[in-house]
Amino acid sequence: MRLFIIALVFIAMLSVTAFFSAPTIKEIRRSRAIESEIENLRKKANKISVDNSFLKEQIEYLKSDHYKERLAKDKLNLRNQGEQVVIVQPSVKNDIVDQNREKNIDEANDGVKKDISNFEKWWKYFFN
Repeated sequence: MRLFIIALVFIAMLSVTAFFSAPTIKEIRRSRAIESEIENLRKKANKISVDNSFLKEQIEYLKSDHYKERLAKDKLNLRNQGEQVVIVQPSVKNDIVDQNREKNIDEANDGVKKDISNFEKWWKYFFN
């Protein structure tokens, strides 16, 4: 009989412990999930803050006179007073001279044209 009472008390204590620990375990899991969510939101807030400051800097640059001047020069082909515009166009003569040099290099090889690599052409151009 005594063993039965001890077992009954043990089962009762175990039931009470389980009854009170189940909500506690749920609450611990819930608080961890909330903390994790808070940490994720903090990271997102920091990222948004960095992006926001970057965008503010870009807006300030786009409002600056330097940007407006550069845009006017590049897109609208305008210039400041006293500036001179210089247009550089490729020369047709240089292309013909380069073609003649390549021809001379090829013909310098015993009058026989053969396909040689670009590296060899440069080597012969500088060292022959």
